[in-house]
Amino acid sequence: MKGLGKVLREERQRQGVTLEEVSRATRIRLPFLRAIEEENLEALPPGIVRKGFIEAYARFLGLDPVKLLGEHKEEPPPLPSPPSTAHMRRPYLLILSLALLVLCGVVLLCLHWKGKKMGSATSSPEGGPTAVRAIEVPLQPRAEAMRSSGTEHTLLIEASQLTWIEIRKGDAPPYDITLYPGERYKISDPKGFTLKIGNAGGVRIFFDGKDLGRLGESGEVKRLVLPERPKGPPRPSLPEPSP
Repeated sequence: MKGLGKVLREERQRQGVTLEEVSRATRIRLPFLRAIEEENLEALPPGIVRKGFIEAYARFLGLDPVKLLGEHKEEPPPLPSPPSTAHMRRPYLLILSLALLVLCGVVLLCLHWKGKKMGSATSSPEGGPTAVRAIEVPLQPRAEAMRSSGTEHTLLIEASQLTWIEIRKGDAPPYDITLYPGERYKISDPKGFTLKIGNAGGVRIFFDGKDLGRLGESGEVKRLVLPERPKGPPRPSLPEPSP
């Protein structure tokens, strides 16, 4: 994506728009916008989130995101050159020598063990039965095995309007995404999710395959914790003092 950040920065400056204005309009954090303009891809979330940030920034400036991304494709890192055979020869000979030493040691150990076993077999009385001790291995109950395996929670978000969403997976740090009408975003995590939705009326949420229904009005900010944490038992009321 070499040159893409420069194109976005120059177009923003040409229109006289500040990064703070872009952040308020697109709901993208300032550090991410600066990373896009500086082409610091390591500071951006990976995959579809990074692409969504760049598309949202380009659309805000009136640029075609598909054309822009096509002209500035991310170049793969160069492949490392193979090491020369001169440097590989010495480690190879060292490994081969160590392998031969280990093999000789195993052969000597087997011969010693075999001779010791034959000597003990000769000293035992003829026809005498050999006692074999049975070792019982407890079997793990199926229910306990089922409890040891964790279950993955799934989250599917379908957007009918433009919206931004802050997502926290389990105990991981949160990150932001921007969804456009018709886009979908699906993730999974064993602990669950914490969501902050910038446009509750513009999305549908499916948690573990269940539609959560209408979340709110258009433009309403909504916070969700999935799965819902169980509420504690109500506190007992204190008896009223007698007169």
